[in-house]
Amino acid sequence: MNVSKMSLAAMIALSACVALGPMARGADSPKKNSSQQTTDKKQPARPDRLKTLTSRLSLTPDQVEKIKPILQEEQTRMKALREDKTVSREQRTAKLRDIRQETSAKIKPVLTPEQQEKFDKMEKQQTRPRRQNRAKEAK
Repeated sequence: MNVSKMSLAAMIALSACVALGPMARGADSPKKNSSQQTTDKKQPARPDRLKTLTSRLSLTPDQVEKIKPILQEEQTRMKALREDKTVSREQRTAKLRDIRQETSAKIKPVLTPEQQEKFDKMEKQQTRPRRQNRAKEAK
C-alpha cells in the first residue's frame, strides 16, 4: 500500500510539473509565429519616437501636441503595411519609405528653422545605417 501511495504522489507531482512548467517559462503569453520573430529580429525596438524628438529638438508642449497624432498615424499605417502579406518585400520597403517621408513632411512645418536643421541631420543619421545594412545583405 505504501508503494502505491508513493507512486500516486509521484505521478501527481510529475503531472503538476508538466502542466505548470510552460507557465513558469512564460509560455502562457501569446506566441509569435516564425515570421513575426524574424521581423522582430530585423527591426530592433526603437525608443519612443516622440520622446526622442522632444528631447533632441527641445519641442514645446504645443509642438508635441501637434506632432503626436502625426506619429500615431505613421505607426498605424506602418503596422497595417507590415501585416499585409499580399505586398512583396520590395513594395513594402518602398511604401514604408514613402510613409516615413510623408510623416517627415508633416512634421517639418511644426518645427522652427533650427529644429528643422537638427531634424534633417537626425534623419540622415538614421538613413545611413539602413543603407549600410542593405549593402551587407546584398553581398
